[in-house]
Amino acid sequence: MKGAFSLFFGNLASKLSGAVREILFAALFCATDIAAAFRISQTGFYSPTHALVVETVGAGFVPNYRESLRIGGAETQALLIVATLCASLISGIIGIVLFAFAPEIVAVVAPGANGDARSLAELMLAICAMAVPFYVVGSFFGYLE
Repeated sequence: MKGAFSLFFGNLASKLSGAVREILFAALFCATDIAAAFRISQTGFYSPTHALVVETVGAGFVPNYRESLRIGGAETQALLIVATLCASLISGIIGIVLFAFAPEIVAVVAPGANGDARSLAELMLAICAMAVPFYVVGSFFGYLE
């Protein structure tokens, strides 16, 4: 029961901090090119990361890992090592693709954005691309806990 409360309050704190972030961001930047570029880069970063890796880990790996822990055996450690390597490899590929194709991704995500917003979004997405492996591996071990 203690774990459920921790999970609930952690999730609640996450949502509240996100709401505060959004309010502060809107108050500071309104509807400027900076705000538009931030939203575009976030969409470009989170869409492939969540769709290809994070949701797969939560829905696919964690139940299999828990079952393997329950049964016991040497397969549990091997499963963890292989899953960690796969998550690292896939997230590295996603990061490289986001970095290399930032202009094309921004053009797909926000075709109507003006030139200043697009160029800033491309830069922000390239910076976010470098964080993909860290974000995925951190999420991976967070799900594992």
